[in-house]
Amino acid sequence: MPRPFKTPAFPAARGPQTAPGQKPGPDMLPGGTDMHGPRPAPGQVQAPGPAKRGPDHDPTPLVPGSRDDDRIAGSAGDDVILGRAGDDRLDGNRGNDLVRGGRGNDAIDGGQGADVLRGGKGDDILWGDEGDDRIHGGRGDDIAHGGTGDDVIRGGRGNDVLNGDDGDDRLYGGRDDDHLTGGEGQDCLMGDSGDDLLQGDSGADLLIGGAGNDRLDGGEDDDRLLGGDGDDTLSGGKGDDRLDGGAGDDVLNGDTGMDILQGGDGDDLLKGGDDDDRLDGGAGRDVLSGGKGDDVLNGGDGDDTLEGNSGDDVLIGGAGDDVLAGTAGDDRLIAGTGTDLLSGGSGADVFVFDFADADGALNRITDFAAGDQLVLSGFGIGPGADAALALADCFGITAEGDGYIDIDGLCVLIENKGGLEAPAMAELVFDWTAFA
Repeated sequence: MPRPFKTPAFPAARGPQTAPGQKPGPDMLPGGTDMHGPRPAPGQVQAPGPAKRGPDHDPTPLVPGSRDDDRIAGSAGDDVILGRAGDDRLDGNRGNDLVRGGRGNDAIDGGQGADVLRGGKGDDILWGDEGDDRIHGGRGDDIAHGGTGDDVIRGGRGNDVLNGDDGDDRLYGGRDDDHLTGGEGQDCLMGDSGDDLLQGDSGADLLIGGAGNDRLDGGEDDDRLLGGDGDDTLSGGKGDDRLDGGAGDDVLNGDTGMDILQGGDGDDLLKGGDDDDRLDGGAGRDVLSGGKGDDVLNGGDGDDTLEGNSGDDVLIGGAGDDVLAGTAGDDRLIAGTGTDLLSGGSGADVFVFDFADADGALNRITDFAAGDQLVLSGFGIGPGADAALALADCFGITAEGDGYIDIDGLCVLIENKGGLEAPAMAELVFDWTAFA
């Protein structure tokens, strides 16, 4: 990246104009009215073509503007254009140009080539056009378009709108509330601080919200979204996406594709979408909804609510007092530590309790029916008459026909919703394959 430099003041004079200590030469051209070549319209400045001083030397024309509202167009070579004060319109034209707007609300077009564009102070509009460009909006509320090529765009201070367009672009929003759109290609969007909107569009994109309450939309293809700090909303869009809410109370939507959703810290809402998704609530009081497909839901720490919806789902309560609802499909509901409430819904469901999680809390199965199974793991004995007798001693039937288990701190109340007699229910309760 060319090193920024300050332009010396040029006196308003006719004829060759140079900075102090420099030799006059045709490669230095101020924003006056005397031009090499055809005279432009009033208020316009046009750079000369590169002047050669030898067979291997192509100097870069320097085109400084004035304090007025200038219109400056570069040459077909590599130009340095400085807008200075005023609301300027600067066009780098062809070549690899350095264009700086200075103060004022400037419109800067890099043209063809790998250009470096700087807006400076004011609310600027910058176009990278063709080539791999580096764009910095500076202070103010800026709008920047990368154009075609692999561009690097920084918004700087202010509420900026950055659009990478075509190519594999990197966009950095800055401190304030920014809107970043990657466009086509595999893009990286970083919001930093502020409440930002990041949209990946097509391509496998990486979106990082940073601090603030951000909205991230992956768009098409397989994207990765990181919410960071703050209360964020993440939507994977199409493709197999990975969403991480980070800190804060976040909302994660997997949409279409086989997605992985991680809530992180905070009280999060996770929705799986259409396909086979994996949802992990993390810490906090989370709500997980699997949607369509065969999903795996893990509540993690905290008092969580898990709903499998359609499909054959696996629901894991984790630590805390959890509510597990399989709803439709043949679901597997795994209780954890704490007082858990399990409802299988329609289908042949499996309810799993591990003695390693036994803490004396009362767990409850609300809709145990014909076709359901109760699996007890970690009991420490295998199948046989002695084991059956030991389990029979720990299993009972209430006056209402419900079953209950009380074994070394593992307490389960089984509500009989299938009209089962006690012997038949006992056969359904114990699945010996759990001990094989």
